[in-house]
Amino acid sequence: MRIPAEWLADDRAGSLLNTNTSFRNWGLTGAAFLIAGALALGQTNSPRPDGLLRSAAEALAAGDIQRAEQDLNSLLHTSPNDYRALDLLGMLRAQQQRNPEAETLFRQSIRVKHDFASAHIHLGLLYLQMNQADQAIAEFFF
Repeated sequence: MRIPAEWLADDRAGSLLNTNTSFRNWGLTGAAFLIAGALALGQTNSPRPDGLLRSAAEALAAGDIQRAEQDLNSLLHTSPNDYRALDLLGMLRAQQQRNPEAETLFRQSIRVKHDFASAHIHLGLLYLQMNQADQAIAEFFF
């Protein structure tokens, strides 16, 4: 997967509290990049789930939402507590404007791994999109 230069130069952390921030603006390719980075760092335990997660991230980066969703659902069928897959599927649901499902998935990811910053940030972004600033701030400073 080729990493666009603008991702590397973009300071996303500085714009988190901007109320115009949304999953549409942030993009699923950013999430795919984060997941691919986590995989590259070896933050995984089993080859099969990693292969599905990597495939889902690559599908998202390529804009193939259907394949990404299939890979994530398959992974969660065999590993229902994979916090990374729950988070990425939550991103996909938020992109589809299925906010209640996205919120549930982010919360499940946080229940599995409380200190998983990605899920907290994504949940905070979702709350910003839903005009729930107090809840968003609480997630950003978990």
